[in-house]
Amino acid sequence: NGGTGATTFTANGILVGNSTSAVAVTATMVTKGHVMIGDGSGVPGMLPVGTNDHVLTADSGEATGVKWAAPAGGGGAFNVLGTVVASGDATIGITGMSDTYEHYLLVLTDMHPSNDGVTALLRFGDSGGIDSGGSDYYYHTQISDTTTGYLSAASSGASSMLLTSNQGSHAAEAFSATLWISRNDAGTFKPQYNGTAKSITSGGDLNGGVTFGIRNAPMELTQVQFRFGSGDVDAGRMTLYGVANS
Repeated sequence: NGGTGATTFTANGILVGNSTSAVAVTATMVTKGHVMIGDGSGVPGMLPVGTNDHVLTADSGEATGVKWAAPAGGGGAFNVLGTVVASGDATIGITGMSDTYEHYLLVLTDMHPSNDGVTALLRFGDSGGIDSGGSDYYYHTQISDTTTGYLSAASSGASSMLLTSNQGSHAAEAFSATLWISRNDAGTFKPQYNGTAKSITSGGDLNGGVTFGIRNAPMELTQVQFRFGSGDVDAGRMTLYGVANS
């Protein structure tokens, strides 16, 4: 027995010594996923494999001090609330903004107008519909091109918030933007956005810049709308994410 005190040795068994007596054979590792675990008081045992996608987690309440458990949630998440694909629409929008989130991310991807040289515009709305009041919005948009060209557009009383101007309509010309939107759940907050935008002009030039705006009156924001200054939104995708803080 080679000094182990054991006369037989089970297949896949493990020898364990305790310094005062003969080496013993503890539980065998014959099952897929078994993990040898000590409980601090005797011969280690085998912890059976856990549920798929669970992780080994410390837990002082368990006899062995560990257990299999679902992983804890992370420090936040982006949750898709809706996606709209444009196809010859006068406007496109997404509803469903609620008390669940105070911050949202709106992503506009390759928005293509039917008309050439148009503006790209954003509006907010509540449960009563989209606000198109003639002087309800303030905005400031800074647009630069790939040389030293620079354009600034602003308003302290408009019917929409301007994201870019002179958007081209040729096949390779499209508008994209990433916009952060803030709201609250009491309807006492003026909903607002800030972000960046990129466009290809009617002359084929690449433009980009920063943009921000606000509805200059409180609103319990529930929806957003995108449109061009004239014509339709021929193509493009609009996706709204709710931003979970924890």
